[in-house]
Amino acid sequence: MNESGRLTRVPFGQREADGQLIDVHDAARGAHCGCRCPSCAMPLIARQGDEKVWHFAHHTQGDEAIAEQACTYSFFVSVRLMARQLLAAGQTLALPAAVGQVSFEVPELGIRRERSYPITAGALVVLNDVEIDACYQGVTVDLSGRVRDAELLVVFSHPERAVADAVQALSGDRLGVLALDLRPLAADFATARARQLSYRDLLSRFLAQETASRYWLFHPREARMRTRAMAELEAEIAAERWARARPVDCHCLFCGTRWREPAGVAHTCRRCQTHLGIRVSAVSASSTGGAPPPLVLR
Repeated sequence: MNESGRLTRVPFGQREADGQLIDVHDAARGAHCGCRCPSCAMPLIARQGDEKVWHFAHHTQGDEAIAEQACTYSFFVSVRLMARQLLAAGQTLALPAAVGQVSFEVPELGIRRERSYPITAGALVVLNDVEIDACYQGVTVDLSGRVRDAELLVVFSHPERAVADAVQALSGDRLGVLALDLRPLAADFATARARQLSYRDLLSRFLAQETASRYWLFHPREARMRTRAMAELEAEIAAERWARARPVDCHCLFCGTRWREPAGVAHTCRRCQTHLGIRVSAVSASSTGGAPPPLVLR
């Protein structure tokens, strides 16, 4: 089966009786499942055979091309809606750790330094006060919820649904914005039969355990931690700049010439035209006043 056909296999159908999404493993077999496709609203058939992977299929009277044309990504639509339903019902959500990086460069000195800084550690949370299709700053997201005294916005993405630019621009003092990519679940669900797990079980594990496919679009600690890391890096560069600029006394053991120059330069005797036999000693702080004095040219 081609990729389009595989993605029209629906793991979760919308029950006509109450609008809730249910796993195909929990549905009545065949056309009596009483479910519709959550993507296109077409009636579904619960296919629960002994050989193929269980799934809902569009009730198209055998013409699968109709479903593929009308509802190419019904797999991801159903998974996304079921994930929202689970999180609203108290499903544990794994939050990923996040690390940032800053860099500082002084081209004239040939200095470039980088520093990583922690933004947040990973955590397991249960969202409170969940709102589906929440609107924040005029932008609609999949859901919002409270985590202690902060608000968390969650958005899901898949091949037909990229994260909108407006969502990526959201920010706030006590706000986190998390994106979850659902694409890994297509391959994961294909192993359900071999692992004797329902699709709901696999989705629950994905939400509670897997963090590689999710990332922070915005975290309230990022700016503060970045500022701190940049200040530390600038202090490190300033110390190195001073170390290179501080004066040292040089003495050529071959010809006896003495001179003073910055520590960061190559020490070469101009008379002997060599760096060999150069003895270098630090200049005492008392003689420099604790800061680099004007250089004495040789």
